[in-house]
Formats: sequence, structure tokens, C-alpha cells
Amino acid sequence: MSIGFALAALAIAGAELSPFDPSVRLLGRFDSTARGAEISWSGTGMQIAFEGKSCHVRMGSTGAIVGVRVDAVPAKDIDLLAPTEDTLVALAANLAAGRHVVEFVKKTEAQVGSMVIKEVVLDGKTSTLPRPGRRRIEFVGNSITCGYGVLDSVKEHGFSPRTQDFTKTYAWHATENLGGELQAVCWSGKGLARNYDGSTGQILPDLYAKPSASADSKPWKFSRWKPDAVVVDAGQNDFAKAPLPDSVKWENAWMEFLETIRKTRGNVPVVLVDGPMLSDYWPLDASGKPLPALTKVRRHLRNVAAVAMSRGFASVSVLDFTPNSPDRGYGADWHPNRAQQFLNGQELSDHLKKTLGW
Repeated sequence: MSIGFALAALAIAGAELSPFDPSVRLLGRFDSTARGAEISWSGTGMQIAFEGKSCHVRMGSTGAIVGVRVDAVPAKDIDLLAPTEDTLVALAANLAAGRHVVEFVKKTEAQVGSMVIKEVVLDGKTSTLPRPGRRRIEFVGNSITCGYGVLDSVKEHGFSPRTQDFTKTYAWHATENLGGELQAVCWSGKGLARNYDGSTGQILPDLYAKPSASADSKPWKFSRWKPDAVVVDAGQNDFAKAPLPDSVKWENAWMEFLETIRKTRGNVPVVLVDGPMLSDYWPLDASGKPLPALTKVRRHLRNVAAVAMSRGFASVSVLDFTPNSPDRGYGADWHPNRAQQFLNGQELSDHLKKTLGW
């Protein structure tokens, strides 16, 4: 059966919905385009409640792996790594009669590819969406937040979208621990002031203004979703190579970004975390001597938090993640594996409970 025929047959029996229909909940940031809702960032996706037996989504993709949950139970991932322009994808089929909640989230990051949600096709009628999470948390970060290599167990392996999974990260675990919902802007190799490759373009503060990774995307409308807290993991890439960043310039870059957050988000609490990959044994200077990157980043974050509080920020706190350890193992390219991410997620949710009274 062709995709077009399947779509027509389903349309007769049920409902065809725009992704912007009030019955559809878009998860994470999205860009409203003539083609539909474009999503790029990790954890972006869609949720729909309906009475029926199947739910399909017509979409295009330049590359992604999608995680699906049906009535809160994980289903088989959908592999959309091969580019496609117009495909009818089955999220759920052959369900028992009655009400169901289906959602999908993008497990891979923006550099892997984007997706455009064009239409939701049901064989029944829409139902009331579940209540959103009690707390809203926004995450800004790098490969650690994206879940780079989290499904791998060999540190010598390189990047693969098949071993990346945002739903296994500290951000996802912490949010679930708190019964909340999240949005994330993260990209492997990106830094606060300089990226892993030494470039200074498209750093995290630049990406923060974007609804998607497309070069022609419109500015994100921050009023669409207001967080109760913002968590920023930055420093791993800035301090990955010698020479280390100038202390004054790096702390000033932090303050500029915090002012951007306050301007766009209001005076919300901000948590500064140091990535678990930082170490005082790496990087090495020209003579082969290790540079204390972890110690420096932790000191800088405390300096930044103190300055921010003196400037009237509601709450800027620092959380020292437990670093990677051979006892827990590693993911690809020495990144956190599932055990490490789970531990750091617990540390973050505990910190938010203690610091903000959640």
C-alpha cells in the first residue's frame, strides 16, 4: 500500500490535524513554517491524546532517531536517519479500543538532523491532553546534555547517532524525578565563549535565541514557554584544549549570557553545573603538564554566581557534578554512560529540591 493511499484511507475513518492544532502538544522548541512544525533540538517532539486504535504522523526528516511512548510505556524507536521529505510514520497501531496518549521525542541532537511535523492522522477522535508537568526546566548545554555516546560502553568509540539518547541524560532523569517538563538547547562541541574546535561562532549563547537549528529560522518567541529554572552546563569545550581561556573574559562571557537569560526569561533561578568530563589531568600544556581545568571551572562558576547575586539575580547556584569514574565506566569518547548520567540526574534533582524548595 502506498503512503498516499494509507493517508487517504485513514483520513476517511478519523481525523487529520495540523501540528499547531490545540489538540496537539508540541514538546520543546519548534519553528512554525509553511511546511509544518520544524523541530531540531534534543527532546523535541509531540504528544496527542485520542480515542482510537492508531496514530500516524506525516513528516519529513533530514536525520533523527525518535523515541515513542504509548500510554507511558516505551515502544520501539523509529529510525529516520535516512533523509525523507514526506513519510507517513506509524507511532501506534492495533491498540485496544479506548483512550490513549501517544508521544514521541527526538533522541538525537540538532547536528544529526531536523524534522518537520506536517500532519497528525488519527483513526478516531481527539481527547483531553494530560496535564503538563508541575515544574518547567530549561537546559542549555553541550554533548553531555545531548547524551553523546551514552548507550555505548567503549570509550575509544567515536560519535554515532545510534548511541546517542537524550532520554538517558541527567537532564531527562532530573526532570522525571521532579515530575516536570523540559526544553533543551544543546549541541555537541559547543562552548560558552569558544567551541571545542576553537571557533567562536555559533556558541551556546548564539544558539539560545533559535527555535531550531535551521540557518533561516525565525527568532524563538520566549513567551511561548516560561521555565521555573534554567540549568546551564558549559565549560567542557571551552577548557578542552590549551591554552585555557582568559579568566576575566570567560567570567564576563558568563555574565553576558546570564543577563540574556534574565532579559528573555525574567528573573528565574539559574543553576550552573560543571560537566562530569572535566578533569585536573587534562588538557596538557606545550610541555606536557596537565592543566587544572576542573578546579578552574568550579572557581569561575562560583565567582560568576557571586557577581550575579550582587546584581540582583533571584538565585544563581552552582552544582558540582560527580565526575566520570572508571568504576562506573564510560560511554563513547569518554562521555558519561547511563550510570554516570543517572547519578548526575539524581544530584541535579536533589539540588533543585534543596535550593528552590521543590
